[in-house]
Amino acid sequence: MSTILIADDRIAGRDLVRVVLEGCGYKVCEAADGRGALKQARRVHPDLIILDLHMPDINGFKVIGALRGEADFISTPILALTASAMRGDRERAMSAGFTAYMSKPMRLPEFRNEVARLLAQASKRTMLLGAAIATMEAESRIQHRLEAVPARPESPLDDQA
Repeated sequence: MSTILIADDRIAGRDLVRVVLEGCGYKVCEAADGRGALKQARRVHPDLIILDLHMPDINGFKVIGALRGEADFISTPILALTASAMRGDRERAMSAGFTAYMSKPMRLPEFRNEVARLLAQASKRTMLLGAAIATMEAESRIQHRLEAVPARPESPLDDQA
């Protein structure tokens, strides 16, 4: 079961998103502000983070800046979900490190599809990373075995071939 962190300063916004996500079978944790989002993300390590851009104290842009600076969150999908739909907001969010952007009010079918897409991408990325690590570990074991094989003494017959 995938875990999703929702960070929104508005209770009604968090409640709607939580109900939709739990209805899809996801485990949901919540934060009411940016500071709480950072704390929850570091504690839970969610599979997806949904951030409101405009929260008091620490906004979504500062949260993503902090998270993208940490190795554990470099590839975590982070969706900007915001009522801020001004010109340039999407581009600003994407250049800040968000994986995707949706404006409120959201269309529920599109929202569900986007969440599923982001989680599937993250799962695929995790599988590929796991395969790459397994390959590197196998290559390392082979290299160690090769290094343990004693060198064959040269034979005068080697030059006759």
